[in-house]
Amino acid sequence: MLNPFPELLSFGYGSYFLVPALLRITVAAVFVYLALTHFKNKKVVASELTMVSHEMAIWAVGVAILLEFGIAALLFVGAYTQIAAILAALGGIKALILKKRFPNLYPLSALAYTFVAIISLSLLLTGAGAFAFDLPL
Repeated sequence: MLNPFPELLSFGYGSYFLVPALLRITVAAVFVYLALTHFKNKKVVASELTMVSHEMAIWAVGVAILLEFGIAALLFVGAYTQIAAILAALGGIKALILKKRFPNLYPLSALAYTFVAIISLSLLLTGAGAFAFDLPL
């Protein structure tokens, strides 16, 4: 069967540059959602971290929020995309491992964290795409 739109499958501007940009913005949106969810439920998430004192747990949640916003900002603008993609992939893998133990800290489904990890690893290999500050060498 012939493809109805064969020009979309070429390695031109659309498929080579635009798809990584869409993936990058999608992962950035997920991290913004996580940061906002953690910010709204800071005390609930901090109470889940029973292995440290309450003050230290609130501080740790604050650091997690800043890290999530930082990863989201870097991915959204396309700056240091490979570094942000590595951090996002590690965050997705860590969430898969610790989701059952800390359900409030990792509110998304396991499938969502799997997608975040896979998309982040693909961004590591494909680069930032269109509308980014990273330049391909």
